[in-house]
Amino acid sequence: MLLRLVVGLKKSKDGWVLVQELINDGCCTEDSKYQSIGRLKKELKIYLNDDFIENKSKKYRLTLPSENVTFDKKKLCTHPNARIQDIAKKLP
Repeated sequence: MLLRLVVGLKKSKDGWVLVQELINDGCCTEDSKYQSIGRLKKELKIYLNDDFIENKSKKYRLTLPSENVTFDKKKLCTHPNARIQDIAKKLP
């Protein structure tokens, strides 16, 4: 889910990702969408402030400056998890 939010941050002007996109990409299910976001926030709370994920009307985005988020696309595209690979291919 974090990787999918990074894709939104890097590829769109405002960084928003619709809940349905998270579901379509296999980041969560319809039944677990809010619980999944809550778990992500809880796990990263020790590294980031509480409001690093913003939500508004069935969409989410990272509130971090885009230039502060880095990744190794080549490594992510060869990750053993096919779902990670598919999401990584969407990175710029």
